[in-house]
Amino acid sequence: MDSFGLIKPSDASEICKKCNCICYAIRFQQNFKNWTSDNDDIDKFIQNTQLSAHKNAMEAIEWIPYDRLYNIKYIAKDKFGKVVYRANWIDGYISFYNSDEESWDNENQNWIRNECNMFVNLKSLNTPNILTLKFLNKIKIEHIFYGITQNPETKNYMMVLNNKCKKSHNNVREALEWIPYDKLYDIKYIAKMSLVKYIEQIGLMAI
Repeated sequence: MDSFGLIKPSDASEICKKCNCICYAIRFQQNFKNWTSDNDDIDKFIQNTQLSAHKNAMEAIEWIPYDRLYNIKYIAKDKFGKVVYRANWIDGYISFYNSDEESWDNENQNWIRNECNMFVNLKSLNTPNILTLKFLNKIKIEHIFYGITQNPETKNYMMVLNNKCKKSHNNVREALEWIPYDKLYDIKYIAKMSLVKYIEQIGLMAI
C-alpha cells in the first residue's frame, strides 16, 4: 500500500484500503499506463492529483491529448505574458459527483462526461517545474483546472481551463476587460453617458 492509501497495481483485488472500494483514485490509477505527457514532472503532478481524488473527481486533473481539442484560436497574453488560446474540447469534463455510480459508467468502463465540445481556455505553461499543490490551488481560485495538454508542433505545454472566471461570478460577460483602442473600428458618436451611469445600467454595480 502506498502513501495515498492505495493497493499497488499488481494486487488483483484493486481495492482502495482507504475507501474499501474501487474509488475514483483506483479508476484513475488503472489508466496510468494509457497516457504520458513525456515529462516526468507533469506525469507525477497529474497522477498525484488523481491519486488524491478518492471521493471527488473534481480534485483531479487529466492529461488531455491535443487532438481532442479543435478550433484553437489565439486570444491574448495575460498580465504575466503567458499566451492564452480559446478552443473546443471534444470530450468535456468528468461529471463531478460524489458517488462512483454517478461519475463512472460501469457498462462502458469509462468516465461519464459533461459538455462535449465545450469552450475552454488554453494557457501556456512555459516552466513545468512550477507545478506544485500551491500552484494548483492558486489557479483554482480563478478557474476550474481541467488538465494539461501539449502542442505537438511547438512542444509547449498548456493548462486547459474553463473559459469563465470565478471572480466574475462564473460568467465572463460580467467581467470588465481592457480592450486596446486599435482593436476597434467604425467608431461613431451616439450620445453622452457617464461611465458610472453606464455601469449602473448594465448591472455591474451589483457585483
